[in-house]
Amino acid sequence: MAVQEGAEYIFSAYIRAEGVTEMSFSVTDGTQDYAAGSVLLEEGGGWVKYVRRVKASGTASEGLKLRLTFSQAGTVGLDGVSFETTDSTVGIKNYLYDAVKELSPKFVRFPGGCIIEGENLEQAYDWKNSIGAVASGNQSGEDTVPAFTYLLNTEDGKAAEEVTTYGEAVTRKINTDLWENNGTQYYQMEYGIGFYEYFLLCESLGASALPVVNCGLSCQGQAYPGAPLAGRHGNYVADYIRDAADLIEFAKGDKNTEWGSVRAAMGHEAPFEMNYIGIGNEQWDAGTAQSDYYESYYEKFLEDKAFMAACKKYGVQLIVGNHQQLIHCEGSIDFATGQPRTSGVAKDAAIAYRNKGKITALSEYGIHDQHYYNSPVDFLLHTKMYDHYVREGNDRYEVFVGEYSANNNFKESGNFNTLYETNNWFSALSEAAAMTGFERNGDIVRLAAYAPMFAPVDPQYRHWGVDMMLFTNT
Repeated sequence: MAVQEGAEYIFSAYIRAEGVTEMSFSVTDGTQDYAAGSVLLEEGGGWVKYVRRVKASGTASEGLKLRLTFSQAGTVGLDGVSFETTDSTVGIKNYLYDAVKELSPKFVRFPGGCIIEGENLEQAYDWKNSIGAVASGNQSGEDTVPAFTYLLNTEDGKAAEEVTTYGEAVTRKINTDLWENNGTQYYQMEYGIGFYEYFLLCESLGASALPVVNCGLSCQGQAYPGAPLAGRHGNYVADYIRDAADLIEFAKGDKNTEWGSVRAAMGHEAPFEMNYIGIGNEQWDAGTAQSDYYESYYEKFLEDKAFMAACKKYGVQLIVGNHQQLIHCEGSIDFATGQPRTSGVAKDAAIAYRNKGKITALSEYGIHDQHYYNSPVDFLLHTKMYDHYVREGNDRYEVFVGEYSANNNFKESGNFNTLYETNNWFSALSEAAAMTGFERNGDIVRLAAYAPMFAPVDPQYRHWGVDMMLFTNT
């Protein structure tokens, strides 16, 4: 935590109290309070949300904790406790938000890669959980976002107001996050930023949303070879197909549609801008029954009439996974022969699908999501990677470079020793060189997304050697 003298902050918490009359809160280092306030508690056992604005009396950024103190012994229920800066936009601290805004992004990919799949069902990111949806029944699509009614107390001595909301963050069922802390501990995805907040962020930035959803298969990279996920209702891939269709409607349906009405009830009647949806992340045909990504998962989406009708109705294009590395992409250099590879993993799957008579052109299979984290030398060697892609006819297809970064820890060329620190001028220069190749081939490379976007400066809290922007708690 960090506070700045004179700056305003908002404390909030859902509390139900019996036998306790007052609660004090303070941001403290154990010897000094830097921001403090108190709340007279209403008794009766019902949930009350208390919201108080306070100004910090001092500046500190290390060793701070939020401390709650109660007037006497009793029974207290706590949930959704937060202490937030008012210097924020759509829930993002402005020094982070502004850094993104200044890039003028055309789209934002979310929620990212392996976090979508998880190693199992409990870890898999669930977009419906992220807006407070409740699973009911045993059929795909039997989900609702129920009303949540509570009392809101904003000032001592003033009667609490009854409030009804939908999708409130405190109602969202949490998942365990895939990314672990130092290999031993896991933290929870509380969905404080869920899909609704994501869409609001994109709108605020003037960017289109580009969500990536689970295809029904766990992460092959983290837990090879991956395994089927049961879904919200135990119907496996059918549940994920319905969830993807519902997400499209949540984003783009009008207020008279089932999921468009949910968005409107959450406070945004107008549809959001969303032109693409990724089905799965870094997945491929691992040669096993459970992780044949293309035939058993992705192609099930292509063959689902209701899902494809939603894509057509709302003008959403599909993005298909293309394994994990540069070597899985057409045009990458095979250093054993010195020649560019003439095939890619998703391209091979598209050709096989066409050979079955399912499609005529490879472009009908979707835009190929290519990922590569490589050394700066590899990036410099691949600036012409897309120059020779087919431009016309049924063999033409388009590419989304969904994750890329010049990361010294990964070397495809095999002849480059790591001589440089990460995140330096050389890695930046090599990425810029690769981007000229993206731009020159903009008819093929439709989109490109650097990854990851943010990481803390302190390396002990980072998992990746190279990131777009490093930040501190101030």
